[in-house]
Amino acid sequence: MTRGSLTFKNLAQVALLGVVFGLAGATPSQAQDYPNRPVRFSVGFVPGTGADLQARHVADKLSQITNQTFLVENKPGALGSLSASLIAKARPDGYNILSASSSLIAANDSLYKGLSYDSLNDLTPIAAFVTTPFVFVVGADSPIKSIADLAAHLKTKPNAKFGYSTTTGLIAAEYLKSLAKVSAAQVAYKTASDIFPDVMSGALDFAATDIPNTLGIARQGRVRALAVTTTERFKVLPDVPTVDESGFKGYVFAPWFGFYVPAKTPADVIKKLEGWVNKVMAGDDTRKFFEETGNIPMVETGAQTVTRLKKDVQVYRDITKAAGIEPQAVN
Repeated sequence: MTRGSLTFKNLAQVALLGVVFGLAGATPSQAQDYPNRPVRFSVGFVPGTGADLQARHVADKLSQITNQTFLVENKPGALGSLSASLIAKARPDGYNILSASSSLIAANDSLYKGLSYDSLNDLTPIAAFVTTPFVFVVGADSPIKSIADLAAHLKTKPNAKFGYSTTTGLIAAEYLKSLAKVSAAQVAYKTASDIFPDVMSGALDFAATDIPNTLGIARQGRVRALAVTTTERFKVLPDVPTVDESGFKGYVFAPWFGFYVPAKTPADVIKKLEGWVNKVMAGDDTRKFFEETGNIPMVETGAQTVTRLKKDVQVYRDITKAAGIEPQAVN
């Protein structure tokens, strides 16, 4: 055999190198063409909820920017964990996106056991895009007029109950209970809309719901908003005080929503999505839409969201520990 000839082993090595370099060259071109087919947004709640409307607004705007379809698929179940699980296990190609609250991602290890995914390692943030304040409500006919009244009421009622339909609502209420040193049994609901009849009838002593789902019914006078969970009063409910100014100093709970993709999604695809999402959120019409529906729009990079998320993990651990919440099996 001459020095320049190739053995079978040499040929195999050359072929393998060709495949490797071919694949390496394919990744940028795939990212460059992205998206070239419909993109799926997964939302862990039913149509018409605040989380659903948020995702649909952004999806419609992204469709306009990219000239490609962004679809919203509702996958309710396990307080949002079902949709998170589906995206965590989906193909990491940028065509599967999760819209989820910070509490769902950051508090999972504190609230649940037996999850089929690791929310911090199996999902990568694209960007945070909105803060969604929560509010404590009672029935319009209830004698309870303030958070102080609610605390006093709960101290005298051994079988009190509160309603929630999200992980965030659960934590908000348990955090308040721990500060007020009161007790009340948890009652889980599929949606916020399911909660309100029981609040209005008095079957529930109170509920913790997000402002987007509560705004309309509160304005109609069918429920009474006692306090918001943020550091400042919220402009769409200017007469409703914060929990902090209602006598429970230090209570601040400002959950936010972000978009996530499966881990190992190409970095350049994530960067594209980050830029598009931030472009949408910087728009005047989007800012108006979110503010009028009881949200606080935000523009943030993926790196900033990672930092925010890591901080929140410890915040939720502290809250759940203070509230005495034991991890539960996912239903």
